[in-house]
Amino acid sequence: MKKFIFFILIIFLIATRAFASVKINEIMYDVEGSDSGREWIEIYNDGGEAVDLSKWKLFEANTNHGLTSYQGNSTLSAGGFALIANNPAKFLVDWPSFADAIFKSSFSLSNTGESLALKDENLNIIDTADYSSSLGATGDGKSLQLIDNKFQPSDPTPGKVNILAVSINNNEPVVENNSTSTEDTTTTTNTTTTQAVPDPVYKLEIVAPEKVLAGMSFTVGLKASYGDKNITSGKFYWNFGNGETKESAKNEPFNYTYSIAGDYLIVLDYFKNVSDQDPVSTTRFKIKVLPIPAVAPIVEIPKENVPTIVEQKPNQPIKQVVVKKVVKKSEVASDVEVKVPDQTANVSDSTESKPSLSIWLIALSGFILISLFSIFLFKKSPKPQTQNVSKEAEDFEVN
Repeated sequence: MKKFIFFILIIFLIATRAFASVKINEIMYDVEGSDSGREWIEIYNDGGEAVDLSKWKLFEANTNHGLTSYQGNSTLSAGGFALIANNPAKFLVDWPSFADAIFKSSFSLSNTGESLALKDENLNIIDTADYSSSLGATGDGKSLQLIDNKFQPSDPTPGKVNILAVSINNNEPVVENNSTSTEDTTTTTNTTTTQAVPDPVYKLEIVAPEKVLAGMSFTVGLKASYGDKNITSGKFYWNFGNGETKESAKNEPFNYTYSIAGDYLIVLDYFKNVSDQDPVSTTRFKIKVLPIPAVAPIVEIPKENVPTIVEQKPNQPIKQVVVKKVVKKSEVASDVEVKVPDQTANVSDSTESKPSLSIWLIALSGFILISLFSIFLFKKSPKPQTQNVSKEAEDFEVN
């Protein structure tokens, strides 16, 4: 009887394990740019029943990390996706359109590789995953995805079915020549096999400067194509990483301004149709917003308002000298620079030259001296001999 009960218990546990088949489906262990708080693990329930993950553990770095519900509920429905993030807020900045359940867990994935495991509430191992940097997805924007029961690098697809990105450069047909020969007949069979051409892929690239100044407008553009065709319409949903978003139906450049300095991540989700709920492609762009350098305003004091003094040197014209205006400290704010004309003598030669008083005095003194000298010479000169001549004439007449 005990053996029968034990056998039934084993069957029940196996059946429970079959129903609760939750797998580690995608690993983003080396995010492009800074890894801090942006690593995540996607899990997928490929069983037939919903699973409550509220008491499950993520085993990483020899530690059982608890799972705390952050978005949605803790029950993972059959065929559903959920995400385990180190920092759910930063994950939603990178993937703002993710709508499935998110669990917060305090793990830190190694960039060189490690072993991971999912454990149920009884610490039974439900699934394991081993990865290493040799598999790829090393800071190039790709993640490791479980495709054909092995992890392969591809473009991230959180909350969606994993897709392997395939690139084929040579699309020429491969021709095989199979010949069989006998003594009587020779039969030649030509078999032509054409390599399958993969479906076109979406390529999105945000065009914007890597560094801008806060408060300064800059242009944002998008290079978008599907195969060899440019994408001009659809739904373009922009998230600028600062809580602001923009939605448009046409692929047109536009201007944007960040008001606060910092590092931001611009995320674009492209929807093929305006009414679609899930984007067909997503791209991201990191931008650094620099603060505006602080420059003190300059107060220019008009030159005509600056007081002047008059400086005079002997025997030289009067010159105008500009001096610095005295400004009280209380009249000017502490962060304002007052600029006045240079204190160095700024001589203006525009003032008309005027003769000094000493020159007039010298000229007057010279005039007086010349006059006195002339009078002196006039007094010392001999008088005319008119009387003597007259007497001699009279004597001559008597004789």
